Amino acid sequence: MKIIKRALLWLSIMLVLEFLINAAGAFIVSHVAAGEMARSLNGYSKRTNMILHPTVIDDTDGTAKSNGLSLLTIRALLSDGRLYNHTKFGYNFLFLNFTMEQSMVFFDKEGTTQVSSGIFNVAYDDKGASASYIKFPVGLIDVRELCAQSNAKELFSVLEKRQYSKIRLDEYSVDEDNIVRPKKMTFLDWDKNAIQSFEFQCEGEIVSGENIYVYDNVLVEDDLRNSSVSLYKKMKDVYDGKLKTDKAARDLMKKADFSNSEQRYDKTSYGFASVTSKHVETTDGNALSFALRFSYIKGVILYTIIFAVILTAILVPIWIHKDKKAANSYY
Repeated sequence: MKIIKRALLWLSIMLVLEFLINAAGAFIVSHVAAGEMARSLNGYSKRTNMILHPTVIDDTDGTAKSNGLSLLTIRALLSDGRLYNHTKFGYNFLFLNFTMEQSMVFFDKEGTTQVSSGIFNVAYDDKGASASYIKFPVGLIDVRELCAQSNAKELFSVLEKRQYSKIRLDEYSVDEDNIVRPKKMTFLDWDKNAIQSFEFQCEGEIVSGENIYVYDNVLVEDDLRNSSVSLYKKMKDVYDGKLKTDKAARDLMKKADFSNSEQRYDKTSYGFASVTSKHVETTDGNALSFALRFSYIKGVILYTIIFAVILTAILVPIWIHKDKKAANSYY
């Protein structure tokens, strides 16, 4: 009975300490990381219409500086996914070794389109100009849809090895929402020689192109975990499972108020070793909602171990002393 009481005492104190550890982590992460990231995404509702319903610029004479689809590249950069701020061990003491999950929904009064939410990579027309992937996008590849292809795992394996220079899109289709569905994709070496090709199931009218590429400008030394353009990283996000922020971002759509020209709604929620920053905004009939979840479990585990050792080191000698004292008084 004495052992059970002491175990319950130890556990009760640890639960209080665990609460304080979690609260300290939440305070630091919400002020240092969550607040900054949320502010960096504010205001994109002004671009919603150009993302959902872009106007294509006629370039039949080849003189246009862009094709009007530039915001699709921004949409790809703002794809749902995970970011890993895993740096030096010492950052665990500040709870700043964390994993962030991000989900965003672009929508308007009429609702959503296929590019409203998801994980995307850009297909673009390389016209030889600088930043062709921004100036001349063809559309967005839905990475979740790509991962559903029967040979997607083989494609993922080739991307992981990173022994290629470019990914050419030989055949594809484009639908009304500017979603590109690959029919044939070829990996090229640094001399633009074909290394390996993949063919996929593809619906819609098939288009052939000579200079259409998947934007995957990743260097060998780059950290793929946090790349916003790596097809490998985005496929890995899909394979790693559903994001905890997906439902939160969708639920936030109900908070959008289109009765005023502008609206902002922010909320922060807290869980065990996590902080979730939620935001919805409307601007002239266009809207954006997003949820950012920060998990700082490494810092919580570190402090839990430290305080468990300290608490044990304090209580055990006290209990030993009490037991000896009780034994002496008995005799």
